[in-house]
Amino acid sequence: MIELRNVRAGYRRGKREKTVLESVSFSIQKGELLMVLGANGCGKTTVFRTLLGFIPTLAGEILVDGTPLGKIPRKQLAHKLAYVPQEHLPPFPYTVEQVVLMGRSAYVPAFSSPSREDVKISAEALETVGIFKLKDRVYTEISGGERRLALIARALAQKTDYIIMDEPGSYLDYGNRIRFLEQAERLAAQGIGVCMTTHSPEEALISNSRTVVVAPDGKLHTGNARSLLTQELICSVYGLSPETQMLWQTEHTP
Repeated sequence: MIELRNVRAGYRRGKREKTVLESVSFSIQKGELLMVLGANGCGKTTVFRTLLGFIPTLAGEILVDGTPLGKIPRKQLAHKLAYVPQEHLPPFPYTVEQVVLMGRSAYVPAFSSPSREDVKISAEALETVGIFKLKDRVYTEISGGERRLALIARALAQKTDYIIMDEPGSYLDYGNRIRFLEQAERLAAQGIGVCMTTHSPEEALISNSRTVVVAPDGKLHTGNARSLLTQELICSVYGLSPETQMLWQTEHTP
């Protein structure tokens, strides 16, 4: 599993440090879907960037299958962790298929081209998310929702033990969001640890996944969605009145 132990996440410039979240402790188990909820600016993305080794921890430690994150070579880490960012616009007009094939880069020797097996795996990933028909389209010319599905396909093609997704439901219409949640549950059932941030409590409620909620004071609340996501907690996190929250409670509670 992936363990975050009393992590202080933030940014360091010279001797100056800016803490975004502190005392962050939770785990991501293989074979589970973990949701992370919180308002804009609460620090979810910073924690993910820290978890992926893009920025160093200010304190605490992160273990991946028992090994400290900093001791895992980047290529080896790419065999364990895949990442779906909020947005990705490459500088060159790659096709959708080429973007998904990038998920195989950790398996392709230097100065070599993707193998037939790499192409097959990428095609299967495109089929899985339902956009195989777009494989020859220019990635930057498709819709935001279609780009998001391509990034999810890229993560699937990477064939890792864990997939970390930063707001994967963004830009997806309602039907694709439901289909994506079903796919995330299938991945967890196959033994992959899936961790994703979301702004939609109903996404966690639909799957009743283990959920981490980042409160406005930085405190983390953890539990199964249907017991954790009370009206009081949701109102506090998103600054809603109980009257406004009634719409969420009546329309989205299973």
